[in-house]
Amino acid sequence: MATGSSRETRVQAYNPSSNSDGVFQLAELGAIEPKLYVHMIEVFSLPADANKEQVLSNLTQGLSRTLAEYPILTGTLHFDNEAKRIAAKKGPSSSVALHVKEAGPGSDIESFSFLEKHDFPVHLLDASKVLPPNVVGVFPVPGQDLSSEGPPISAFQVTFIQGGVILAFAVTHQVCDGPGCEVLFRTWSRHTNAISKGTASGTPVSIPEHNILRAKGEPVSQAEWEKIGERFPTFKARDGPPAPPPADFKMPTVKARVWHVSKSNLQKLKTLASAPLPAGSPHAGNSDINAPGGWVSTYDALLALLWRTIVRAKQPLLQPAPTAVSKAVHAVNARKRADPPMSDDYIGVAVTLPQSPHLTVADVLDAPLEATVPLLARTVRAATNLVTPSYVADLERWALSARDTRWVELDMHWVLGLDCMAFDWHTNKAYDEHDFGFGLPAALRWPHPQFEGFFFVLPTRSSKGNADEGYEIMLGLEESCYARFEKDEELLRYAEQRGTEV
Repeated sequence: MATGSSRETRVQAYNPSSNSDGVFQLAELGAIEPKLYVHMIEVFSLPADANKEQVLSNLTQGLSRTLAEYPILTGTLHFDNEAKRIAAKKGPSSSVALHVKEAGPGSDIESFSFLEKHDFPVHLLDASKVLPPNVVGVFPVPGQDLSSEGPPISAFQVTFIQGGVILAFAVTHQVCDGPGCEVLFRTWSRHTNAISKGTASGTPVSIPEHNILRAKGEPVSQAEWEKIGERFPTFKARDGPPAPPPADFKMPTVKARVWHVSKSNLQKLKTLASAPLPAGSPHAGNSDINAPGGWVSTYDALLALLWRTIVRAKQPLLQPAPTAVSKAVHAVNARKRADPPMSDDYIGVAVTLPQSPHLTVADVLDAPLEATVPLLARTVRAATNLVTPSYVADLERWALSARDTRWVELDMHWVLGLDCMAFDWHTNKAYDEHDFGFGLPAALRWPHPQFEGFFFVLPTRSSKGNADEGYEIMLGLEESCYARFEKDEELLRYAEQRGTEV
């Protein structure tokens, strides 16, 4: 394989059937997600004498078998204007793009040893370096109708670097969420590993796709739809595309980096967050927040610390009133919260975005850390506890009954907001399960995310060999806010920034 080269191949589903064409309306929970690509990469060590052509052949065959299980990935997105829905369209010859890149002298991607030394910094792993260009810096707005050209649902890239390989894909969020991407990586690794060992079966397993989550029953009346919608303030149904931003709007420069909170510091945070609310707290009598028992998770405690630190970092720029609203709006995986629970093999969308009870900026910042973290952690837990089987069923019914789901949007502060907006990737089992035949990954990342005020909590990077390794966090903030965030004394008691030398 020539160094410094780049090429694209097309990969079809393994043994596609001749009648596999069609148009498929997306499942309800997918149709209401934002029109963006989810990016996910895994970085692996690779011996210097590895046969890269064989590695690539195995990966390609493994991907082909993965597409046989999830053929919707070979399709494109379109507006179904008659149904006022979004649909996936594919045919028997549909395929996905697999870009192959071989880093050579003067490459734009550092060696594996360099990346490993600096904890795989996301700001050196730009999406443009590791993903096909047609899924970078663009939003997958569906084709204007079923006969127009639509954006690809997915695209893949294999990047060989000195001493390693980076596997990456992009999937439209309306077809796949973060946990679904984990399933996709797991399936791809399982098939590729079997190919490398000569144990692949002749017929891939056929897995039901998005009909798993199609809502049951008939649409409800307009009045009932509006009442159900009160449970889901994050989702807003529109009759047409949103208005463009003001002519003078300029997207702020976002600085994104990786942070680490050790296992021992996570335990300290959880102990702190588990303390009862202080006597006299105005929220002590709020049953939505101060539920009996007051149990909070380690994840809740971590979000509480980051919530407070982010709001404090933004305060000088935004200058919010003490009474300004601040709340938790974080992704909750509904796969095991639905009734019945969803299949572990489901790659579709099952993420929900509940909103916590509203607090104020004063609630978040004014009291000492020891008094505030228990409140914020319980508020995060209150949002999570909203996601019950009836919540999931009603969200599906709401989407099913909407007159038009082509332009549903998330009513969130996407830029320079005061909310705690988190994505839970810390249950991802990449470091335990994703063996493509050349070992487990050394790092899981979203390549250089540019979301302002959002953060991703990542699983324990067991490959680091650190007995006190805890959770990593990918976090982005407007650059002047980030400068304050990274110097926050409370944050630095518990967290360390990684990749600061580069």
